[in-house]
Amino acid sequence: AGLEDAFVLDSMRPVFVGVDVGLVRDSTAIVTCQERPDGRLHAVSKVWMPAMGQTVDIAAVTQYLRDLAKRYQVNAISYDKRLFELPAIMLTEDRLPMVEVPQSVEQMTPIVGALFERIQRGGLTHDADEQFGAQVVNAVPRLNERGFTLSKSKSAPRGHIDAAIALALAVD
Repeated sequence: AGLEDAFVLDSMRPVFVGVDVGLVRDSTAIVTCQERPDGRLHAVSKVWMPAMGQTVDIAAVTQYLRDLAKRYQVNAISYDKRLFELPAIMLTEDRLPMVEVPQSVEQMTPIVGALFERIQRGGLTHDADEQFGAQVVNAVPRLNERGFTLSKSKSAPRGHIDAAIALALAVD
């Protein structure tokens, strides 16, 4: 909550996007980040929640990314191909700047560490988006030999963290 600071993304300045896809019983999140004039990054989130027993509409997710690319100067869209490979290929064919980032421990540890440092020094802002905030708070550190990645809180095992992962990918 201490990082809430409204800001309107500027369509004339570059943005960086992170995508974390879940299909069944999990959310899908896209986070768009843009550097503010004071050097902080501002994050805006869009989250899709599947209806009970259904999957997230990936066509809506890919269309949202196409719309972002029409509205903003998108420099990179980071994603993990595990559940998004075919849509990413289609978006690449549409000339969107897709960047594959496997969500392995080796890859995510420095990414999550850099996000944590940015948050600690107040270098990140966001709008008052309750769902985004809840997903970030649901993410807790999972220690490993190199540092830590993110996992769901044991106190909120059904809580989603896809927006936190998408945020890490966008900031990276």
